[in-house]
Amino acid sequence: SRIDINSDVFVWQGYLLDGDIVPTFSVRKDEVTNYTVTPPLNANLSYNITSPSYTIPSQVSSSSAGTIHSISGVAHTPKELRKRLWGNTDISLFYNHSSNFEDLAGRVDIFANPVPAPTGKTNEYGFAVNTWNGKLTLRVNWYKSDILNDTSSLPSLYFLGYMYYAVETNAQRFKLGLTGLPQYSYANAGSGYVYQPTGSETAAQALAEQQTDVNAAFAGEAPAALYSAWHIDRNNTNDWLGPNYFDLTVPTGLTPTQNSQSKGVEYELNFQPNASWSVAINASHDTSLYTSIAANMQAFVTQENTLLQGPAGNLPFYYNGYAGYPTIRNAWINGFYSSYLLALAEQGTNLPEIRPWRFNLITNYNFSMHALRGVSIGGAYRWEDKVGIGYPVFHSTVTNSDTFDIAHPYWGPSDQHYDCWLAYERRLSRGLTWRIQLNVREVGEKPHLIPISAQPDGTVAGVRIDEGQSAQITNTFTF
Repeated sequence: SRIDINSDVFVWQGYLLDGDIVPTFSVRKDEVTNYTVTPPLNANLSYNITSPSYTIPSQVSSSSAGTIHSISGVAHTPKELRKRLWGNTDISLFYNHSSNFEDLAGRVDIFANPVPAPTGKTNEYGFAVNTWNGKLTLRVNWYKSDILNDTSSLPSLYFLGYMYYAVETNAQRFKLGLTGLPQYSYANAGSGYVYQPTGSETAAQALAEQQTDVNAAFAGEAPAALYSAWHIDRNNTNDWLGPNYFDLTVPTGLTPTQNSQSKGVEYELNFQPNASWSVAINASHDTSLYTSIAANMQAFVTQENTLLQGPAGNLPFYYNGYAGYPTIRNAWINGFYSSYLLALAEQGTNLPEIRPWRFNLITNYNFSMHALRGVSIGGAYRWEDKVGIGYPVFHSTVTNSDTFDIAHPYWGPSDQHYDCWLAYERRLSRGLTWRIQLNVREVGEKPHLIPISAQPDGTVAGVRIDEGQSAQITNTFTF
């Protein structure tokens, strides 16, 4: 693929009332042109990436345009008033509004239709206080960001087309099983397309159930656009006769979309009591949530699930007696739908995998006395809040099914570390400076495991390795 981007930008910044008010306005227009090509298909529906026709085309595949605006402003305490305040105190107010978009070529929905480009907007406002003649600065910033049509990480999208194909193919197989021909009988290990009685059920009742399931499958066929987008040949009788079916291709660039919102507040405090010593403290609180997940596929998934929760879902997956998944419904739930339900349940709730609070403290001292001139020493403390690593599962009496308890996630531990460093800097010659620095991270810690995911019963499912204390020496020459 090839992407051509043409951008026009205009920026204006004012300097009003002798710099006490500084407004800024900018606008950018992007025109994006995409040239994409999909490899031709081999007979088995795999992509032929060595084909001579697999080259970037001269004809435009798609194009889009977007305009981005940004408006911001800062208002300072008037200079004459600052002179009368202790420590030449300056109180500033600021505001910023910006928008953006990203052209992601090649994203398509379940029917291979183009997916709109992601867009976003951010609003920020806050204040800053600079006092003690510049030695002490406090800044507080509130923000809110919204992203629309972002790419979702919803897994196992293959099942969306695969299950419809499985329903239709097995409906054909078990329709043939109803003919009574011996090649489709249960005794034929290569087929087995005849329902067998269970419990007190008679053979006639089993066949009647089979007929009901087959009729439901044919009545619930997918929209015609799905078969075209997934290269499904509904007249390929070879798929009806064998125990497997793989003659379909997932649309290139199949993308579920999601909308998200993030808002929070950031604090920054900088203190430099003298020329040698500096202290910086920052903290932030973030609340992030998905406002919509797979919005461009929800209607389709609902339609497919309605079909598979009915009699059509009773059809065996592959053939009667297959041990992997007893039914197509079972394959659907385990392969895709359970993960999908978890994603939907997270809509509108704070994402537990985002640590709500973070805090950092950094200090550094540069020695100026003759014996230690050029030496500096510093340290840092880092802390992050607890993080969600999984959800319990409970049985809902309303839906008569197991579901995730989103309101009570399993939490992983909070995270805290101490770091330190020692440096020496010296001028070697005119225009040449040498600096050597020793950094020690996670002081005093041993290698350990940190939980990152949990099973439904709360036991740890996955961990990452924290290497513990580590040291690094760097030499830097500046000229």
